[in-house]
Amino acid sequence: MRNIAPAHPCCRQHVLIKIIDSLAVLGTKDCHASKENRHVPLSRSHHWKQFRGLGRSRKKYKIAVARHTIEKVSDGYCVDAHVTDEQITTLAAAGCKLQQLEDADAQGKVRQSKVRAPKAAPLTTTALSVAAATAYLDVEQVEAALAAESAAPNDSFTQLIKLPHPTWEKRTCHALKIAKGSGAKRPGIYFLGGVHAREWGSPDILIHFVQLLSNACRTNTPITIGTRTFDAKDIRSVIETKDVFVFPQANPDGRNYSMTDFPQYF
Repeated sequence: MRNIAPAHPCCRQHVLIKIIDSLAVLGTKDCHASKENRHVPLSRSHHWKQFRGLGRSRKKYKIAVARHTIEKVSDGYCVDAHVTDEQITTLAAAGCKLQQLEDADAQGKVRQSKVRAPKAAPLTTTALSVAAATAYLDVEQVEAALAAESAAPNDSFTQLIKLPHPTWEKRTCHALKIAKGSGAKRPGIYFLGGVHAREWGSPDILIHFVQLLSNACRTNTPITIGTRTFDAKDIRSVIETKDVFVFPQANPDGRNYSMTDFPQYF
């Protein structure tokens, strides 16, 4: 199911709002330190009041805050946010000092250009290799990569698991089990990725992990990542005594929307 987020108008999105008048923007005197104690760390109660004030600010100005904290600076409070051109004017009139870090729409279009082009079926492990590529897998390619790793000769230690319910946009999701042997008390290890729409990296990272692990199991060879090597004996031990479950793409609808339409979609 696609993550729910407020719709954004079709105009530029910017990042970083520096609030210099917390009384006007946050809407509460309690969250604005006096001149005498501006540089004193705020108590927990003050932090709570800050967040309450920020919530009112988000409702009033309809800004999408991009951080989980408010940073205290010498002349007020600083938060990161995605705002439109119109909101910039409104916030400036309210007494905010604004610093643009990037045009997020333009950067989003650049990022969308780094998604792999669709490939004709059948899609093989080689064609879907993450290590050999410089672009992101799209939604269909993530699913195809799971299917490719579960096929022969890997089928002696892999199992493609079809999830019972389709997504909101009627996509079918799969997970992959990597294990050899069985047992009632075997520990399970679960890897989950692709929860948030615009977090494109984790599905590719988990597909890369699956490709490395299945190749090592099939060929009885070690895995080297950076300066560290995991020998074949240790890899066999994991696969023969534990069940590894990989669900790389929990939110394919959101990922597809972010990759093809609105890149800032949450």
